[in-house]
Amino acid sequence: MNPKDINELTIYKQGKVAGSIIRTDKGCDFIYDDAYLASGNNRDLAFNIPKTQKRHSVSGINLHTYFAGLLPEGLRLKAIIEHLKTSPDDLFSILAASGSDCIGDVSACPPGDSKYEPEKYRLKDIDFYVLFNKSITDKYNVFHSEGIPGIQSKISGSMISFPLSMRGEEKGYILKLNPADKPSLVENEYWTLMLAEKCGIKTNRTKIIHDKNKNKGLLVERFDRVFDRKSNCVIKVHQEDACQFLDKYPSEKYRLSVNLICDGIKELASAPVIDILTLLKVYVFSYITGNGDMHAKNISLVALKDGKQVTLSPAYDLVTTLIYGDRTMALKIDGKDDGITKKMIVEFAMRYGINELPVLKMIDNLVMMTDKNYAVLFNVPMEEKKRADLERTIKSRLKQFG
Repeated sequence: MNPKDINELTIYKQGKVAGSIIRTDKGCDFIYDDAYLASGNNRDLAFNIPKTQKRHSVSGINLHTYFAGLLPEGLRLKAIIEHLKTSPDDLFSILAASGSDCIGDVSACPPGDSKYEPEKYRLKDIDFYVLFNKSITDKYNVFHSEGIPGIQSKISGSMISFPLSMRGEEKGYILKLNPADKPSLVENEYWTLMLAEKCGIKTNRTKIIHDKNKNKGLLVERFDRVFDRKSNCVIKVHQEDACQFLDKYPSEKYRLSVNLICDGIKELASAPVIDILTLLKVYVFSYITGNGDMHAKNISLVALKDGKQVTLSPAYDLVTTLIYGDRTMALKIDGKDDGITKKMIVEFAMRYGINELPVLKMIDNLVMMTDKNYAVLFNVPMEEKKRADLERTIKSRLKQFG
C-alpha cells in the first residue's frame, strides 16, 4: 500500500504494541493500547507522551514532535518525498514510509507489515556511494530502510556483511559518508571524537573503513542498541534528542538554547547536576575546537535500566566546522554564540545548583587535555591556511578558559 493511503500506524515500544497513530482531518491522534496501559511494567511511550493520558492529539501538523524527530533528513528524506509524490509537511506519510526501524526503541508500522530484511553486501565488494545511491533510488529500499535522522549521507550497517574480524551480533552500526560540500568530514568527525575521548568525554565508538575503491566511511557503533546476554538478543534503548524531549519540531534544532536544554535535563534526568556538568563540558570542548554544528538534535537523553535511569547519551556528531568557515556556536548560552568565557560557564552552572569548584576543575582539566592533544585534529586533510586558522583559534579559546 502507498504510504500516502495509510491512515493508521501501529506503534511498538521494545517490541510490544503500545498503541496506534491515526491520521485525522486536523492532524493526528496517538492512542495507547488498552493492554499496554493496563500493564504496570510498561513505560511511557516518550517523555511527552505519558501513559496518564490515553489519547494524545495534535492539530495543524499531522505528527507529534516525538515522532517527527524520528524522521530521516537530507537526501534520504528528499528521496522519500519524491517517491511518495507528497509534500515535505506530510509527516504522517513520511513516517509510514520510514518508521519501521527508528533510532531508539519505538517503531511505527502499517498494520500487518512484515519485518524488512535488507539485502546484504560484502564490504570488499561494494562502493559506498553506489550503495547509498541504491538505498535512496530503489523504492523498496527507500520505504523499508532504517529511519536515521541527520543531514549527512548514511547507510544502515544492516545492509553490509562485515568480515569476521569486525562482525559482532551484539552491535548495531551506521556508516557515514563524505558529502560533496564538506570534504574529509569522515576524518573530521573521527579525529574530533578521538580528541574528545582523550579529554575525558564519553563518545560513541567509531572506526574509519574503506570500500573496494578505497573510499572512506565512518563506521559508527550505535548506543541505542545493546546486546543483552541474559536474553541473548539486542535490546533497543529509548533515546530522545533535545528537540524531542523539549516537545519541539526538528526545524527548531538551531533555534533552541543551552539554557532550554538544561531546563529539560533538570526536569527529566535521574542525576541532572552530573548531566548538566557533562553537557557543559561537551559545549566548552565544542567551542574551543570550533564545532559550530552542535545543534539540539546532537544532544540526547537515553533511558537505561528498564527506563528507570535517564541520563545524557555519549557525545556524538562532534566535528570542527571552523575549517568549513563556521565559527560561531549553533546553540546560544545566555544569549551568546561567541566570546564564551570561563566566568560565563561557571555562573551558568551555579544557577543549576552546581558548585563553583567542580566546574572550575572540569574546565581546567579540559583545557589541559585539549592543549596537550589538539594536534590530532591535524590528521584531518585540510589546506595549510585552514590548519593555521584552526590552531590559532584553538589557542585563543584555550587562553579564554585558562
